Amino acid sequence: MTVATGHALRQYIDAKAVFEAWESGRAKAAEIRGGMLDEPRRAAST
Repeated sequence: MTVATGHALRQYIDAKAVFEAWESGRAKAAEIRGGMLDEPRRAAST
């Protein structure tokens, strides 16, 4: 594996972890709001 390939793989792994954490947080927030996953902007502004 070259240095560039290793760096790209690390970026992918980091991005995937961030996305999974964001999805988990979004799902937890929807639970707290009562399941309003389809309306996050309206729920946040009220």
